[in-house]
Amino acid sequence: MKRLLPLLFLSILAATPEAWAQPGPPRMNSARLDALRIAFITEELELTPDESKAFWPMHEAFEAQIESQRQSLKDLKSGFDAAGASRQDVEGMVKQMSQLRKNLIDLEAAHLMDVVDLLGAERALRLADLQRDLARRLRERAQGSGRPGGRPGPRQGARPTGRLGAGIH
Repeated sequence: MKRLLPLLFLSILAATPEAWAQPGPPRMNSARLDALRIAFITEELELTPDESKAFWPMHEAFEAQIESQRQSLKDLKSGFDAAGASRQDVEGMVKQMSQLRKNLIDLEAAHLMDVVDLLGAERALRLADLQRDLARRLRERAQGSGRPGGRPGPRQGARPTGRLGAGIH
């Protein structure tokens, strides 16, 4: 009986993955991230229901095209054997990478003009900034700032402001 009790305890402990989980903020699933992204951009751009109906399908198609181009670029890089490549092979690879990057820029430019036509220049130009801002916020949330209230601290190397640093030479 004394041998059975520790064995039973260990088997229960091993069977519960939550016991082995790393501490930290919970991860969001992709459906929740998508809902958060849509709500954030819709609110920040102040999209009307009609604008949303036109914008989101267009934007989702754009993002799918961008993802496809990025995957092609990734596949090209990972499938290239640089060790055994000749100069001609490298030149061909560089040309292919360059073309894929140009395609990305062309897709972004065309999408921006479509958004300008739909929402106007001011809101269209804010879209990229909003996407970067959301990505930054999500990164900070995932990493945890380690500060109370989740506020980021001063930049590394920043000089103190206010009276705290006054009089110190």
